[in-house]
Amino acid sequence: MSKKIAFIDWSNFPFGGVTTYISNFKELAEKEGHILDIFSFSKGRLKKRFEPTENKQNGTVFLEFTKKDIEDLFNKLNDYDFVCFVQAPGQSNFKRKERDQILEKYKSLDVLKGFQAHIFDKPTSPFTSQLIDYCVSADVLFTRDDDDNLTSTVAAKKLGKTIIPITLYSDLDKYIDDSIEKETKILFRGRMEFNKRPHRLGDLSYHLKHIPGLKFHLMGIDNGLGALSVIHTKEWSRTFRFPEREGGWVDVTPSFPFEEGIKEMQKSLFGYAPRNKLSGSYLEYSQIEVLQCGGIPILHKYEGENSYLEDGTRWIDIPYFAIWLDEKDYEGTAKQIIKVLNDEELQEKYRSTAKKLLAPTMDENIFKTHLEILFKAEKTNHTIEEFLRKLDWNEEKIEQFIEVNSKWMICPWVDYLKSKEIFLYVERSRKPVNLDSILNGEDTRKPRE
Repeated sequence: MSKKIAFIDWSNFPFGGVTTYISNFKELAEKEGHILDIFSFSKGRLKKRFEPTENKQNGTVFLEFTKKDIEDLFNKLNDYDFVCFVQAPGQSNFKRKERDQILEKYKSLDVLKGFQAHIFDKPTSPFTSQLIDYCVSADVLFTRDDDDNLTSTVAAKKLGKTIIPITLYSDLDKYIDDSIEKETKILFRGRMEFNKRPHRLGDLSYHLKHIPGLKFHLMGIDNGLGALSVIHTKEWSRTFRFPEREGGWVDVTPSFPFEEGIKEMQKSLFGYAPRNKLSGSYLEYSQIEVLQCGGIPILHKYEGENSYLEDGTRWIDIPYFAIWLDEKDYEGTAKQIIKVLNDEELQEKYRSTAKKLLAPTMDENIFKTHLEILFKAEKTNHTIEEFLRKLDWNEEKIEQFIEVNSKWMICPWVDYLKSKEIFLYVERSRKPVNLDSILNGEDTRKPRE
């Protein structure tokens, strides 16, 4: 029986992992005969509201709405079988009163409700409003079921909620094209964020630029975030911002269409996609796309040391899983790249090992299983009080938490919650501070609302 599903993306961020995941979910749900609409918040003015609009990055169709349309949006959502918030309305777009109103409307929905926090790390938490509220109020949580450092995972397990593990459901040979000849190139394509290490390709390139014909290319899906500002200052960057610069040897292309990036990856021998922070043992979408295009993955040593197969084997202990970027030994990383560059048999081993091991976790048939789990989920009625009791908070502290949470942004991270102390985010800082330091006047900074 066909179901109606709605994803509401509050991020106002039309590219990256969030968009990739819900686009993938929409494509496969519609293959199964279901209706899936993606509603996307826009902070600009719209001539037509709730009209189909195509995402220029990946071609996904979504329905845009503005603040003025929120009442109409919730009226529409009650006609769906399942409604999932992707992210939560943030403080950059909504005042506290507005966020409270949206949260109450979400809680009052009669339909089965989901919440996808995607992946939040500590640097992004200060911009994550009411994460705990949504995790507790949802019936279904889209999260990493193997990572007990994520609030959404811990909330789901402690309260017995349905979990849909976040993964990219896809054929790992999806973009293989044997008619395309590989170029001797190391390509990065993704967001220009420091934790994805695009700027470190330049550092690595100093040890490789003497190799005849070897090219380096950074393709960013955004045009001005994070590491890009640093990349433009480096002597190795050859970019449109400094066309008069001579001597640069790493090409930089910000803001490209998805298909263009895939075509470049299909032509590149190596896919440079390291990250030195992670939540759970999984590949990010840009890393998966390296495998899908037949590229040899260059990943971060930290990721290899802290990611595991289901049997407990560390990725870094698996021969030919990836070439590992070691920021303390660029020369050693470069030597391994050169070794692979000169050995076609070795290249094939690096192309196929991670793919064979990870393919079973991404098969499209898994989507059907997850969809069955989703539609069997039951309505829940949990509260923050219940969640904190599961974490062994005492009643007095719970009462204080509820009061503070109603006006200020509490740090939602598991390690802080397990301390049974209340930590807040304050203005002009990403580091949470203990509530007591605010109350006793030690810290005079204003808490974020």
